Amino acid sequence: MSHPQDAVGLDAGAVDLLKLLADRTPRTRAEIARLTGASRSTVFNRINALRRAGLVAAVGEGSSTGGRPSTRFALNDRARTVGAMQIGRRHCTVAVADLGSGILARERFDIRLSDGPEVVLDRAAEELERLIRELPAEYGPVAVITVGVSSPIDPTTGLIFNVSPMPNWSAFALEPWLRARFAVDILIDNDATLMAIGEQAAHYPSAEDLMFVTASNGIGLGLILRGSAYSGAHGLAGDIGHLPVRRPDADVPCNCGNTGCLVAVASSDAIFSELRSRGVQAENAQDLFALVRDGDVTTAHVLRRAGRDLGDVLTSCVTLLNPSVLVVGGFLAFAGDHLMAGIREVLFARSIPHITDSLTIAKTQTERDASITGAAIHGALWTLRQENITRLLATAPAGGARQASTAAG
Repeated sequence: MSHPQDAVGLDAGAVDLLKLLADRTPRTRAEIARLTGASRSTVFNRINALRRAGLVAAVGEGSSTGGRPSTRFALNDRARTVGAMQIGRRHCTVAVADLGSGILARERFDIRLSDGPEVVLDRAAEELERLIRELPAEYGPVAVITVGVSSPIDPTTGLIFNVSPMPNWSAFALEPWLRARFAVDILIDNDATLMAIGEQAAHYPSAEDLMFVTASNGIGLGLILRGSAYSGAHGLAGDIGHLPVRRPDADVPCNCGNTGCLVAVASSDAIFSELRSRGVQAENAQDLFALVRDGDVTTAHVLRRAGRDLGDVLTSCVTLLNPSVLVVGGFLAFAGDHLMAGIREVLFARSIPHITDSLTIAKTQTERDASITGAAIHGALWTLRQENITRLLATAPAGGARQASTAAG
């Protein structure tokens, strides 16, 4: 049986020490000794072993009490890297990040989901492999790859649900395909959930209950409840795109077979269709942004109505779950303030005042990068979980996914 110390000469105490430093708070040897109960000489030896393994780095000096300032140590964010992949409806983004979730490199390209999963994934894997190969030598191997998709994921099978924007992908097992390609752990989640994880970690760390609604080609809701991502018993929590809108004339057929679904009246495709029916040409986000900049009244009206429809559905969600933060993302949120105004109008009119009085409603601070940022953060947090740190220590700094990916490319 292999143990961490067999690979890098570290004992169980060094594993515990790395767990302590995983919170990225720089500490002196004396502070570490006080927190762990270990002697200073033991801490000295363990710090040196972790530094030789490349997992801990000196990051500055502590305050001096008259003598020489003590050196502070923290997790080396470059010790391992995290792969991130976002498969959207029309675009795919791949990226590599460090353990601090800082994006080191990224690539975005057009895709057609109708080409099928193997074609799309092969292109995405090639681009990610290239980014990994081009990383500077001081960055360690990839520990995990997080993949976001525009669909709910069945947690028991890892398969995409058939009632989704990716119907011809429903029988394809993404995780085994990617694991065979990269030889690392693969995490797959709904993109709205990853957006919620990223937003909470980066901008609302004290928010235990947060909602992230994404409004673009599709509409979805990511949930953080009591500090953890929540996707429900079968991965369908937050699939609000197929909730009905109460507006009397919202009887538009939806691809799920029902009429009046939120996604059928308030997604970008629905907005473009409505604008065209009113004589306004809009085919993509750039057209929409240009119309908003030019002050087109019809566009403002259609976006405001879509915001009201979103607010109608979100009122029930907010009343049911009582979050402290509601974040709105997707490119529709950045087409002026019309969508946000419609959401706020209905939420404040129909929700219980005690709920909205303490509710922060804001646009995402990561704009179009919300999902890929969330994927990087999710992967980094997963890598630094206590149960995964032992495996992190057992991986030789020069081996692992970067070598495998280079060979695969």
